[in-house]
Amino acid sequence: IPYIIFGPPGTGKTSIIVESILQLLFHDQKSRILVTAGPNCACDEIALRICNTLSLGTEPRGKVLARIYSYSQESRRENVNKLLLEYSNMYDWHFMPNVAVLQDYRIVVCTLSSVGKLITGGLQNFTHVFLDEAAACSMSEGLIGLVGGLNKKSNFILSGDHKQLGPIINSKRAEALGLGVSLMGRQLQHKCYDVNEANGHYNRSIQTRLCRNYRSNPAIVKLFSELYYDNKLESMASTGSLKIFINVSYACKTITYCYINYRKY
Repeated sequence: IPYIIFGPPGTGKTSIIVESILQLLFHDQKSRILVTAGPNCACDEIALRICNTLSLGTEPRGKVLARIYSYSQESRRENVNKLLLEYSNMYDWHFMPNVAVLQDYRIVVCTLSSVGKLITGGLQNFTHVFLDEAAACSMSEGLIGLVGGLNKKSNFILSGDHKQLGPIINSKRAEALGLGVSLMGRQLQHKCYDVNEANGHYNRSIQTRLCRNYRSNPAIVKLFSELYYDNKLESMASTGSLKIFINVSYACKTITYCYINYRKY
């Protein structure tokens, strides 16, 4: 059964994914990990955090992590973190690595579209597959990129927030056929992921539900907690980080006004 990490903005989904990957890397020598997401920015964030940890040691880190970019990303090479480039297929210029070589890497990070190409080329045998921003990609996007990379013994982990912006489907026919529901949203329809409304209990062996926000001002957290998350979010931001917010009450009123008018529309 896929493991789901559900969390609203600022609750630490990415931190949990990165820590989980590092624990697997250092404590399970047989693990081979695929990390993927729809947008490049999500893949970059996870890969860079792992690279920052790998760069702390003095031992060589050959064939540990490979960040694979498509050719279309070569135009933004100058804006990619230099450390991340060292672990990518754009460290000098863009090239597509041999799939047989990638098989020797412990961690492969790339977007769903790139995964589809690599899987078609024979990339396989992953013990763990992490899909970030799983609530924002369509069913077809998620399945095409992942079906070939999973086997009966693979662990599949999805992370995201199905209450945020979901898949954008331009085809009305595809929308009518249900392709507008994300892979994560479809998975959460199964009863095993239900949450007991009376006491908040849920099956923790197949999901984690984050409810502590470490990023936003309490007034902002209170607002979208009431609107979307049944008043279950807690504000845990440090006092120092809150000083950067100016005129929060005005900001909250503006957000509320926009939300009300959006619902009317």
